[in-house]
Amino acid sequence: MSLPNIERILADLIDTTEMMIELAYTSLIYNNSDIAAEVIELEEQMDKQHLKLELEALKLKRRGPDRKRILGLIRLGLICEMLSDAAASIADVVLRGLKADEILKTAIEEAEDTVLMKKVEKGSALSGKSIGDAKLDDKFNVKVLAIKRGREWRYEPSNGIVMDPGCLIISLRNKGQCRSRERAMSKTYISISRPDLDLI
Repeated sequence: MSLPNIERILADLIDTTEMMIELAYTSLIYNNSDIAAEVIELEEQMDKQHLKLELEALKLKRRGPDRKRILGLIRLGLICEMLSDAAASIADVVLRGLKADEILKTAIEEAEDTVLMKKVEKGSALSGKSIGDAKLDDKFNVKVLAIKRGREWRYEPSNGIVMDPGCLIISLRNKGQCRSRERAMSKTYISISRPDLDLI
């Protein structure tokens, strides 16, 4: 495997780590075991990808000029692994039935950005539409961060990606810019703060 390919593996690790941290805190604040379970599943994938990165990087260790670059990749991969382990630990707290301190919950709930999670149901408003056609960003100020199909995650998907029934969508919404659209938003998405609702 070439050095650019290893760098792409690292980029995936960084994206996954960022997603895990966001989901872990979200699962803690809203005491959502479904989101916590997703974090644990991502951690298992991270372990495999991190091992793959290290093994492939070691194969290139004798390329003199690239030694420092390779060492940097290995160190960054280790940092991602440590952060993902921390995110998994947070998720484990939720799965064990413990709840976040009220001070922490208040601080994060007051943040402008809110993470949303939605499974696309057959016949729903999102089913069969591409991200671009759904115009979630234009209408509701929602940015799709990732889509999960089966066990495969796609991060920062393009507007051409179709939201098929059964896929899981993770999005980010800026509350400060869309409070006036809350009613319209509720008809299309489920906020993770209300996991008991099924509005589509």
